[in-house]
Amino acid sequence: MSVGDRADLIRRVRLALAMALRAVAVAVEDQDLPPNVARDERGPSLGGRSEVLPLRLQKVVAEAAMLLRCADEIDVGLAPSIAEVATKLVPHAQADATGAALAGRPAAVFDVAAAHVHLRSLGYDNSALDGLMSLILAGDPVGGTELTPTEELEAAWLHRIWSGGSTDDLGTLLARTCVARPLDALASSTRELYAFTHAVLFASDMGRSAPVALPRDIGDVLDDAEAGLAAALDADNLDLVAELLWAWPMLRVPLSPAAAFAFEVLTIAADRWGFVPGPGFVAADHDALTGGERERYVLRTSYHATVVTGFLCAALVRAKVRPMPAAIGTAGPARTGAADSALPLLDGSRPGAGWREALGQLEPDAREELAPLLMTIALRRAASAGDIARVRSCLEVAVAYRLTGGPAVRQSVALLRRASLLAASARSDAILTV
Repeated sequence: MSVGDRADLIRRVRLALAMALRAVAVAVEDQDLPPNVARDERGPSLGGRSEVLPLRLQKVVAEAAMLLRCADEIDVGLAPSIAEVATKLVPHAQADATGAALAGRPAAVFDVAAAHVHLRSLGYDNSALDGLMSLILAGDPVGGTELTPTEELEAAWLHRIWSGGSTDDLGTLLARTCVARPLDALASSTRELYAFTHAVLFASDMGRSAPVALPRDIGDVLDDAEAGLAAALDADNLDLVAELLWAWPMLRVPLSPAAAFAFEVLTIAADRWGFVPGPGFVAADHDALTGGERERYVLRTSYHATVVTGFLCAALVRAKVRPMPAAIGTAGPARTGAADSALPLLDGSRPGAGWREALGQLEPDAREELAPLLMTIALRRAASAGDIARVRSCLEVAVAYRLTGGPAVRQSVALLRRASLLAASARSDAILTV
């Protein structure tokens, strides 16, 4: 078994299933914590570290149920593990409290019943919940929280899973999401990048079926995913790396060299720790704990990153896409030396950025294939710092080594134009006031 082959991918799905099972148990414990404790285990920004916060049982159960459906039928050897996890989820997903929540919050039907929808698709029926859902969906729509386009897409996706109906309208809804327009490669936020990954997941039914028609060329969509990978890798946000990576198998496209490298970074961390460290994970804090306290720390900070890596690996198996190492020797003479020229443009390595260590392990020809990724990181850092001179220096290297194809380069050129216009306007104002 080698990293990225079918057996290895199945092993990682099995690890995610085990993590989901343990997370449910801790989420049940966390229900007894004080109600005024904030309940969101993700950090506030790409590079931010969040405090260790409780797990939300409804969220953990819903994501575990999604993992089961994602892993369903990709390998017969997983069937016992899937059944074991499902058995633990059913009492929570189909509890009396779920029915009560549906009755009291009809506008949130697919938020409340998401776990049930996924479990039902795997054969775990509950006629009482289905009857209540049918009554709600057949009635007049009830107001509720306004949904974003991606949330609308999710609700429609869950409706199709539950009803078995047509997916024709999913394409129309997808055209209203962030996938329909270019990603901001220089300043996209964590929230924007997660929305991108979720839209891809819903449109492809987690890779279980051919995705609905994309609103843009698939190459442009994957260029955006690659730009997002640059941001996520540089922030050491492996949770987001995993979600961005599933764009390739869920859209049934082989991984690019940058995506294959990101998968390597992800698996190095997973194999080191035995789980995928989440955005809130701090190694020193982990090492200072023992026994049950360490286990709860791991689950509260890293269950989600490990589970979504299970989504990724299941999608890779289903699509029969192996995340091969970055291609070697295809950069061509015009780009020879591009990676080594891009590296000095970075303003030093950031603490915990595992991609730098992984990059150093590559042969020169393989590293050369990652020059566009390095250029995106450099441009994003320069733009984030408001350093227009460094943006210009990056673009000079990009032109010299023909690294001009990515969205970060195009958007940086536009940034320079806007900065030049602003500077000219400032000079004119200065002259007029003299």
